[in-house]
Amino acid sequence: INESLSDVFGELVDLTNGRGTDTPANRWQLGEDVAGGGVIRNMADPTLFKDPDKMTSSLYVADEEQDDSGGVHVNSGVNNKAAYLLTDGGSFNGQTVSGLGVDKVAKLYYEVESNLLTSGSDYPISTTGSGRRAST
Repeated sequence: INESLSDVFGELVDLTNGRGTDTPANRWQLGEDVAGGGVIRNMADPTLFKDPDKMTSSLYVADEEQDDSGGVHVNSGVNNKAAYLLTDGGSFNGQTVSGLGVDKVAKLYYEVESNLLTSGSDYPISTTGSGRRAST
């Protein structure tokens, strides 16, 4: 989860700082402004970089003994997709989500990270906490 939180906060800053080159075509891409590097993740569609967009995806790494410390980088796609949907809205997995906008999502994620998550939190815990805070 912490890898995805870094992605989320980084992208929220990128979307609001006025210094990036975010357009509809590259919004929610990570690394689009890095010279010589290029995009490394797409938060709107993590599967473009072979990252899962949901826990039931065949791309999801469930084995904690597997490389990447149980998929901390790969599995970030799950929460990255959620952050994208919460912010901009869209349809996914048979559900339609109304976007809350950057400011509300930034406050939501800050609250969840600061007051609800622990070092042992996993995706089910983070989604429960996010849902509880979003409903208030």
